[in-house]
Amino acid sequence: MTIQVIYSGGTIGMVDSPHGLVPGADLAGWLERVLAGTALAGQVRLHELAPLIDSSNATPADWQAIVDCVRTYADDAAGFVILHGTDTMTYTSSALSYALADLQVPVVVTGAQLPLGALGSDAAGNVLGALTAAANPANKGVSLFFGQHLLRGNRATKASSWSYEGFASPSAAPLARIGAPWHWDDAALAAHAFPRPAAASYPQALYAPGCDGGFTGARNYRRAPGSNAHPSP
Repeated sequence: MTIQVIYSGGTIGMVDSPHGLVPGADLAGWLERVLAGTALAGQVRLHELAPLIDSSNATPADWQAIVDCVRTYADDAAGFVILHGTDTMTYTSSALSYALADLQVPVVVTGAQLPLGALGSDAAGNVLGALTAAANPANKGVSLFFGQHLLRGNRATKASSWSYEGFASPSAAPLARIGAPWHWDDAALAAHAFPRPAAASYPQALYAPGCDGGFTGARNYRRAPGSNAHPSP
């Protein structure tokens, strides 16, 4: 079994510099050390997007880059973990849940409130939790792991910019709660998994350059990062 980790950017891979936090952490070496002695040792690959995504301003084009990367490895990966910044993590996980609806393996989005090298960082716990979720073939579809919970990717919302329980899912029960052992919610898992669509029915692309994303008749709406959406008269 191979789990493909895709680092798209975010605090988790940052290091201190004279100008503040900048990308530069040795993610490959860190993953190897974190997984040493576990059942996943030697079964996790890492791919880093180039350029990395600025999570504070992720756009549909960035989501498309992640989708394209996932599909590159889809033939031989049993699951995926997407490392992402927390600012727009829920937008990304929601977009991926629809763009990858045909993919019948787990895709788990996670990140951290502190860089992986910071004292007391939540990075290791979140990554190990996401890898555990990605290794469960019953967890089909896109989910978000953070803190103590595995949430549906298109039902999660950011609840805190500082708490290690930074995300919540008010309208849907968690897919799992970590513990000894993990507690999986079978009913939530069944509701989470999309039926496999016909090959031509899922979106091949999320983003068309120049599209302004107008909504006919919309009056109350929430803009997604990177969109130029506006209500039509």
